[in-house]
Amino acid sequence: MIHNIIEWIYNSINRQVYTPLEIVLLGLGFISWFAAYYYIIQDARTFKYCEMPMLVATGNIAWEFSYTFLLPNNLSVLFTIGAGLWFARDIFINAYVWRYWKNDVTNPWIGRTYHWWYIFSLISWFGIVYLMRTCGFDNDLGVVSALIINVAMSALYIYQLVSFPEFRGKGMSYKAAWLKMFGTGIISVASVFIWPTNHYLQVLCLVTWLLDMFYIYLFKNYQPDPTWLARKRN
Repeated sequence: MIHNIIEWIYNSINRQVYTPLEIVLLGLGFISWFAAYYYIIQDARTFKYCEMPMLVATGNIAWEFSYTFLLPNNLSVLFTIGAGLWFARDIFINAYVWRYWKNDVTNPWIGRTYHWWYIFSLISWFGIVYLMRTCGFDNDLGVVSALIINVAMSALYIYQLVSFPEFRGKGMSYKAAWLKMFGTGIISVASVFIWPTNHYLQVLCLVTWLLDMFYIYLFKNYQPDPTWLARKRN
């Protein structure tokens, strides 16, 4: 039975389009991001703070739902299963984003309208991800839209860290920072091999990697102004 399942999965992989190295790299990227989700969820449960920014938490779950249930891929059933596993994790992350939003919001008007912005963001990302693929602006694995979300995510992570440095190690996970950097980085390397002439995608990969590395540097080295921090706490 197990042998038949393994054989079926192996035969489902499109080895004519993707090399074994590219498949391994994509798999490592998936595993790394899956582990990052684990630490994000664990910290959200422990510290009542979800580090995933709302504007990209909605993008992640929209992408994962689309590539699990709506959009086909030319790699393997494994890709669909992987997107589905990410989607299952992101249900919890988005639930924590919805629940613990007050820790991320300092503006009263945004606080009053927060959940409406969440709904707007979710619907918008569904439209962007789905139409980018169906209109021919994305590839068969949705990597372009995924990297657009990642650029926004990496930039917002930096904003969150310098705005709420008190959550380092208390909701913002150093392990998750490394895992998401490695996950996106290894998928970026695979993307260069698979789509070597897509320079737009390559720029997205590079920008994301640079932002992620800067975030890791700031995580250990950023020192907020004591006066500002004291005033913020009051």
